[in-house]
Amino acid sequence: MDAFSYELKNNVLNAVPEPMVSIRTSAYNHAGYIRECIEGILNQKTDFKFEYIIGEDFSTDGTREIVFEYAEKYPDIIRVITADRNLGMKMNGQRCIDACRGKYIAICEGDDFWIDSYKLQKQVDYMESHPECAVCATEGYRLNQATGEMAELPTLGLETYTPQDFLEGNQIFTLTTLARASWAREFYTEIEPIAPRFMMGDYTLWLYMLTRGTIHKLSDKCAVYRELSQSASHYKDPYKQLRFAASSYDLRLFYNRLYKFSSSSMLFRKFKNIYLWCLHLAHEHNLKRRSLLWEGFKLCTIEAASLPSRKLRLAFKQLQNKKALK
Repeated sequence: MDAFSYELKNNVLNAVPEPMVSIRTSAYNHAGYIRECIEGILNQKTDFKFEYIIGEDFSTDGTREIVFEYAEKYPDIIRVITADRNLGMKMNGQRCIDACRGKYIAICEGDDFWIDSYKLQKQVDYMESHPECAVCATEGYRLNQATGEMAELPTLGLETYTPQDFLEGNQIFTLTTLARASWAREFYTEIEPIAPRFMMGDYTLWLYMLTRGTIHKLSDKCAVYRELSQSASHYKDPYKQLRFAASSYDLRLFYNRLYKFSSSSMLFRKFKNIYLWCLHLAHEHNLKRRSLLWEGFKLCTIEAASLPSRKLRLAFKQLQNKKALK
């Protein structure tokens, strides 16, 4: 844990010595949403014990006070990890993952929420009876915060996913998932430190988890993803939008090479779609095409992700062999 981090006093380690599930929430300036997030987790009905870890990243809008209020009311469930300064999204998320003790890890960020009180129970029941399953996800909804409109989360609608499915694009939403903790920790300790940094958050984790087991999706709609105008995956700045789009293709190209799949078609699609993104963003934001096209060219060539290193290829192969031996 970061030297500036500390954990609020609680009784969770005594009340739940061996949690089946660790739930992780990263919270920063989510005052308008955090109560709904916390209540959705506290409303879970299970026949097993779980712990709830909240990483409060020195919010300035009242989120901090709300989180502390719930921690005081539920000292046998909630563990708040905080600091007297802002650590940033990556470090805040990592310290929460480091604190998780459960056999499984579930994630619900501070602006999202769960709507099915049996979400965890359904997922644990499935994973306990399917030891080959690395991640169990569910269906859900997308809420446009600006308009109040609700729509189903876009997915392929499959039950079980292959690496090929995921290399076409991310097929699950993090707030709907339950992941096998031991394999997730392998990713954070063995793969992430020697891999390039992409902007996709947990997408890289799911691609890795497919080297260890399957990804299964239940048809139940258990969670709501809140779509904000400015968030980790939604930007107002057209250049940031373009960078995010390019990073998503770099990630898929990178893992195509690790899985030893053909990446020529993905490379063609990257150039074509970044070109179309440039035209769209220039029109949408009334910008000069030339400026955006030059930025797109740099992202496709000069700043493109490097090839997987020899060290990473070896680690990836060893993990695939581990799966084959089981």
